[in-house]
Amino acid sequence: MEILECLNVALQGREQTISGLLASVQRTHDAIQKLRCDTSFERVLATTINLVEKYQLKEVTLPRQPNIPKCLQHGPTEQFHAKTVKEYYCPQYFQIMDIISTQLMQRFDQEGLLVYEKLEHYLLTGQASEVLPQYPEIEYHLLSAQITTLYSVYKYTSVSEVVDILRKMPARERCFFSQVENIVRILLTIPASSCEAERSFSALRRLKTWVRSTMTQKRLNHVAICNIHRDIMDELDIEAIAKEFAMCCDRRKKVFGF
Repeated sequence: MEILECLNVALQGREQTISGLLASVQRTHDAIQKLRCDTSFERVLATTINLVEKYQLKEVTLPRQPNIPKCLQHGPTEQFHAKTVKEYYCPQYFQIMDIISTQLMQRFDQEGLLVYEKLEHYLLTGQASEVLPQYPEIEYHLLSAQITTLYSVYKYTSVSEVVDILRKMPARERCFFSQVENIVRILLTIPASSCEAERSFSALRRLKTWVRSTMTQKRLNHVAICNIHRDIMDELDIEAIAKEFAMCCDRRKKVFGF
């Protein structure tokens, strides 16, 4: 379903926040609930029939419906047998919608995730949160003043933006925002998305498959870092790096003409 694919893309976003993640899940859940109706099923069935006719596939028909053994039947009620394609597949369509909705809420309606959301929300808005006493390493009164000051100077909307701001600060200036740095460290230990880790493992698997047998562990680490952080690599001056490499010894100077 397209709506679930959109949710997957949103959940794997590099700039994703917990509040945005939960909002995306809730919107998807609401959309799934709206699709749980006869009108939506009839639309899906009509689309399927059109595709069958277009590509000359096997016609959608009723499958064989087995009878329930008499020993498992209770009472005089006769077993229901669907007489049309709609009667047979409509309950299964509703069942799929119910499973999707239930799994979404079970997966994302967790206490730990809600605590994380409140902590993140406090960093991004400065509004008081009852979860701060759970973290003795954070001094609440200092943190409140530091967040107010930071937000008045830098307008940010996500944790990753706060991380970039702190990284670009001189060390003497970052000391002023020590409590902001503490809360950012806590948030970074539980990332909102696992996409970076998954991409790292995928890159390492490719490197091991292609060139692992010809390099040492040290070089593998360096190549893996370059492969993962390609956005940083694209900003480097390749000619300057090549010149620095060539100037390291006299032999290279002669080979490369320096």
